[in-house]
Amino acid sequence: MHKKLTTVLLVLTLTTVFSWAQLVVKGKITDKRGAGLAGANLIVVNTNFGTTANLDGEYSIEIPSTTREIILEAQYIGYKNQRKTITQLDGTIEVNFKLDYDILEMEAVVVTGTADPRQKKKLGNSIGMVTGKAIDNGSAQIDAALSGKVAGAMVQVNSGTPGGGTSVRLRGTSSISRSAEPLYIIDGVVVDNSSSELIDLGGYRSNRIADLDPNDIDHIEVIKGAAAAALYGSRANDGVIQIFTKRGKAGKLKVDFKQSVGFDAQSSKLEVSSFPYRGNTTVTDPTSGWTYYDQNNLTSVERYDWNDEIYRTGWTNSTAFSMSGGDEKTQYYLSGSRLNQEGVMRGTDYRKQNVRLNLNQYVNEWLSLSASTNYIHSYANLVPNGGLVGFYGVFTNLIFGPNIIDYRPDPETGVYPDATNYGIFTANPLDVIRNWSAPQEIDRFIGGIKFALTPMKNLNMNLNLGYDTYTQTAKEYTPKNASAPARKDGYSKSAVKTSKLLNVDADATYTIDISPDIQSISTAGVNYQSNYADIVSSTAQNLTMLVELVQGETQFAGEFVDTRKTLGYYFQETVGWKDQLYVTGSLRMDASSTFGSDVRWQMFPKFSTSYSYNDNMKFRAAYGFSGGQPVDSYSQYSNYQFQEYSGQAGVVNALRGGNPDLKPERMEEFEIGTDLAFLDNRIGVELTYYNSKVHDLILPKNVALSTGYTEQLANVGVLSNKGIEIMLRTINYTSEDFLWTSSFTFSKNTPLIETLSDGGAFALPGSWGIVWVDEGQVPGYFYGYTQGGDLDLDGDGTMDGHYEIDPRTGIPVKSPTKSIIGNPNPDYVWSFINDFKIFSNFSVNIQFDAMMGQDVFNFTERMLQTPYFAVGTAYDREIKGEVPVGYYNTVRKTYENYIEDGSFVKLRNLAIKYRLHQPFVDALGVEAVEFSLVGRNLLTFTKYSGMDPEVNVAAQSTMVRGFDFATVPIPASWNFGIQVKF
Repeated sequence: MHKKLTTVLLVLTLTTVFSWAQLVVKGKITDKRGAGLAGANLIVVNTNFGTTANLDGEYSIEIPSTTREIILEAQYIGYKNQRKTITQLDGTIEVNFKLDYDILEMEAVVVTGTADPRQKKKLGNSIGMVTGKAIDNGSAQIDAALSGKVAGAMVQVNSGTPGGGTSVRLRGTSSISRSAEPLYIIDGVVVDNSSSELIDLGGYRSNRIADLDPNDIDHIEVIKGAAAAALYGSRANDGVIQIFTKRGKAGKLKVDFKQSVGFDAQSSKLEVSSFPYRGNTTVTDPTSGWTYYDQNNLTSVERYDWNDEIYRTGWTNSTAFSMSGGDEKTQYYLSGSRLNQEGVMRGTDYRKQNVRLNLNQYVNEWLSLSASTNYIHSYANLVPNGGLVGFYGVFTNLIFGPNIIDYRPDPETGVYPDATNYGIFTANPLDVIRNWSAPQEIDRFIGGIKFALTPMKNLNMNLNLGYDTYTQTAKEYTPKNASAPARKDGYSKSAVKTSKLLNVDADATYTIDISPDIQSISTAGVNYQSNYADIVSSTAQNLTMLVELVQGETQFAGEFVDTRKTLGYYFQETVGWKDQLYVTGSLRMDASSTFGSDVRWQMFPKFSTSYSYNDNMKFRAAYGFSGGQPVDSYSQYSNYQFQEYSGQAGVVNALRGGNPDLKPERMEEFEIGTDLAFLDNRIGVELTYYNSKVHDLILPKNVALSTGYTEQLANVGVLSNKGIEIMLRTINYTSEDFLWTSSFTFSKNTPLIETLSDGGAFALPGSWGIVWVDEGQVPGYFYGYTQGGDLDLDGDGTMDGHYEIDPRTGIPVKSPTKSIIGNPNPDYVWSFINDFKIFSNFSVNIQFDAMMGQDVFNFTERMLQTPYFAVGTAYDREIKGEVPVGYYNTVRKTYENYIEDGSFVKLRNLAIKYRLHQPFVDALGVEAVEFSLVGRNLLTFTKYSGMDPEVNVAAQSTMVRGFDFATVPIPASWNFGIQVKF
């Protein structure tokens, strides 16, 4: 009994001593006006301890007692870091921080390689930074949420269909033949952002970065040019976007719950004719053979507007949950989310689930590891929509079929009528929506682990292992007896893509002070990346009764496999003087399996310098090289292709021969800029000029027929981009109860194709022969017949009549030759964002985005004016006799008539947030409650006559831009949310 009592007393004594041997630090982190900085970080320098301030800027942290003083540092992006030394060793102490504005974000730490984090003031090139809070704007896709946040980044949503479809261009287009989307890296894991269209449904392409959950994002770094991205070698011509997700911090458990509901509404509708007459007989144009209705012989008809049968208000709801915490050894972040989104086109919806677990483990003073894991599942119900799909798309069929057809099913038989009585072989759009199906499903895992070692003073070593794998499944089913004449017997297709991407990165950084004024930072590393993709597709026609599977009389299956490997070594040296002048030089040696063995290894050097004065003025310059790999991994080889003959399978030579001398497209870039702060850091300006040239463009080149081939891919072109970037941040008004800040971005890029292959100008696939490239011209210009005389278009898209008219017929005269008729590349892009904080619990965010000077090919309007269909309102003029019969049959042949100014300004975002006052929150027993109302794409100011000047039927296509043909417009959306923190 005595021993037990002694043991209990000893345990109680040790517990008491241990509890005494604690230092508890409490306080508040505020800005200069005394307002709390929610989410500010507090770290104990040179330890693993840290915490995050609550919504009022308050923090509390427990630190084991030490025998020496400690240093606390408060950090918040947009504010200067502040340090305070604490000499008290135990007990409780209050330490408050009041941070000064850092409007140029000089002290922000960025990562320009797989390691090598450093402050922005040490960099000689421009890097954009976006906080997770800035992209919390109601967008379900991360890349779309980046719109307007970074100068030099043009973000374009290509379709209003839910589930993705966003293009990001950093400093213009860097290629003609391959994707120009940036390289994405998440927590050190290189991820796949392909937009594989396994089944062509007409403008539907969901890029894979849309799989991620914006709620998990801590911050994003945008590396825009070759001078900044040289360390990534042949993968970096399109720039690099690094995404860093949230991680746990030592301290008490933090729980965050979000729930939102909202809706997407059709932003515009297709204007169709309601005129109750139409030509009764048809005539045929003897030149073109095109048939149209003779408006000299009219008959009464009933016209239908099917907009309400095709479009709807789509409801959205999302739930997100996260918990984080840990101790000085282990920290965790666990999150889960669910999104259900109805499309504005009936028959479409999108569902996505995300689960993430991030762990940090500090093993000892010299070894730590961190892990990031993310599982995603998404399911989208789609329908063939329109665009280049032809006779199966809902929107296409609405345009191709005259709106005098009643598409509703027979009330007795349920059979949907077709348009064959009018000589049109399209599907009934209502039949497609209600009876056809085209689901797409994604199962994806992204995981990475990082080992960080400090084996000796000033030496940091890292090993990153990353793996991204997913299975993408797409199906299309047309039932038997469908309204499409070509699919009367039923049709089924299934395609499965399996993707695996592995990256291994190892690096070491050694920092040493050569003298009190001179510092050296040396970094060396090696990168390895392996890509594997396998696509298997199968189709069947004349389906088995009551079966949606790929089973039928006529079946076909095919498979495509793509593999590539990339290996690179790099070394970088930075020398700093008095924490003001920094000079950096680096060299990367890079090899990829996509190139021939004799030219496989390439060098990508970089040089940059920066000079800072009083943290209010910085001058920078950079010069460097990066590379781009071809879209085809086997271009160096002469391949065979499948050929069926007399029912037997065989192979024949492909028409394109291999090129063992194929090298990467090589970007050379020079940039110069300055960052300036005025009026006590209340105005900050970033100015950048860049000049880049992509040498060795990979393009088809004609070869002698005696080789057995007609062409091969070769390095034969030069593409240049010149531009300026401006970022202006201002603190317009500040007081204890009111804060108004603004940011303005402006980007102007001038692209030019300087040289091409010996084949000269050529039209790009998927553009109806209107999008071309040629030497001395902008990439992807519009080329076609013009109208005789001086053609002009009104803001509403109708012709002014300033062109040559045949005096005998009154019909416009078409020019006998083709010429350049438009440029889809914008002259400049800008964004204007205003943030208002009223008292401590009310905030408003307003963002306007603009794209100015680009042309749009309104192919939708061309089809609406086509006489045989006569769906659009413009054609009413011919029926009414305001223009001669045959007028629009001639006009439609001249594409210039449908090139319009696509400039627009959009109210991209309006967010209103209100946080409950603390007495109410305390009564509820939680930390904070916040309500939000967020609207996106609410208003569009444009002269464009179509439904939306931003969309593009060719989706993420690199060169075919500004092509509007039967594409779902981007909807206006509203979301109401509640967020509770425990």
